[in-house]
Amino acid sequence: MKEQRLWILVATVSIICLSIVYSWHKLSLLFVMTDWKGAIESMAPWTVITVLIGVLGYLYFLPSIIASKTEHESGVFILNLFLGWTLIGWVIALVWAVSDKPVVPLQETQKCPFCAETIKKEAKVCRFCSRDLPVNKR
Repeated sequence: MKEQRLWILVATVSIICLSIVYSWHKLSLLFVMTDWKGAIESMAPWTVITVLIGVLGYLYFLPSIIASKTEHESGVFILNLFLGWTLIGWVIALVWAVSDKPVVPLQETQKCPFCAETIKKEAKVCRFCSRDLPVNKR
């Protein structure tokens, strides 16, 4: 799933970059001209459409990008992919992505010998049962 999201992001950024490079001289007119309407009309219409699709594609998959380091990354991506076109589906995916805790890699954790909850290896006191951990368990 990570690779799919990465490819979607790479494709979106590539499309934006290619359209900007192709019409750089016309895009630069936007910054020097005071007549914005004339500058936009002088650009190739497909360039404006391509940039708009790229930005909207990035915004569409924003919940999936946010959830890429969380426990439910696959679920958020699937929800975002299939129901993101509805405003309710997109908002649910965004809330799910933001509210989910980041995943702590397994090699950096251990189980507390007293309450069996997962804690960091460097912990001196268990955050769940508040007991001091044995020295050999650190």
